Amino acid sequence: MTVLVPWLIGIGMVRDSFLLPRGAGVTDTSARQDGPYFGAYYLGGLAVLAMIAGAILLMRRWKTSVPVVVGGFVLIGIGLGRVC
Repeated sequence: MTVLVPWLIGIGMVRDSFLLPRGAGVTDTSARQDGPYFGAYYLGGLAVLAMIAGAILLMRRWKTSVPVVVGGFVLIGIGLGRVC
């Protein structure tokens, strides 16, 4: 489960996007293989999960938990760095 969930999220976010566009010469999309792009899909899913975790950390009270707020910003920054 620890590999499957980020990989599936990454497939939904990365495939046929500006990061990994569909080739013009490929008319049968079912012929494409996912194996060579496993790393890209997995890191894309991890980036999305890091941004979600950072947003959850930032929704808490800011006055009492400065390390949590800093950690939230760090996670969002890491997620954006992986996606962009």
